[in-house]
Parts: sequence; C-alpha cells; structure tokens
Amino acid sequence: MIQRGDAVPALQREGYRNTDFKLRDALETLLYPGLWRLAAKHHGEGWNEIVRSLSKKAFVRSLQHLIPEIEPQDLEPCPAGVRAQAMERSGRLVEDFRLLFQRRAVHVLNAPSPAATASLAIAVPIARQVCQADR
Repeated sequence: MIQRGDAVPALQREGYRNTDFKLRDALETLLYPGLWRLAAKHHGEGWNEIVRSLSKKAFVRSLQHLIPEIEPQDLEPCPAGVRAQAMERSGRLVEDFRLLFQRRAVHVLNAPSPAATASLAIAVPIARQVCQADR
C-alpha cells in the first residue's frame, strides 16, 4: 500500500486535519506578505497540491503519471504531519539551516528536514559558536 501525503499550508499550527482551523494562526499566515509573493510565483503548483490533498481521485491521477498501474485501492489514509517552513518576506523559502545565536541560547529557526535537527551538519556550527562563547 502507498501512503498518501501532500505539502499544503495549514490554517492552524499543529493542525493535522484539512478541517483544523484557528483564526489567529490562519490570519497570521494569510496576512504575511511573503505568502502572497510566493503564491504569485507558484500559484499553479500550490493550487495543484491543495487539490491533490483534498481529492483522492486527483492524487491518484498525478501518481499515474509516474506509475500508470496505481489504482485508488492502492492508497491508504495516514495521519498528517506538520513541518514548519521558514519563508522570507520576499516569498523565498529558506532552504537551509537558519540559526539565531543569543547570549545563552541557540535557536534553530529552520531545518531542511525534521531529522536534520539531530544531525551532525547542524551540530558543527552550534558547537563552534558555543566554543567561541566560552572564550
């Protein structure tokens, strides 16, 4: 069985279902200028992702471009995950680590994948910063 998954905006932080909605979170997202700049550049792809997330038929059709033998019964629903994606006001997605170093704290503002937060690739710059702070 293939588990179905899409990348779509959520209208609630930690909203795991298509129907999850929190006005404050939705407004914060929808009023962010970067979202509208991103949407202006990629509105077609974004709309297609949303349609595929809401329609199993559309999702199967898109999969059949890669694997023609896929049928709706080959898919099973699975719980959704939520991953934050940093975006600049320009609408550019932050595709690499974004770290903020403060006096006694290191904040990971963006990670390329959830697993990356525990990787050596992020440990090295953090360790360097901590070693410099100890001097």
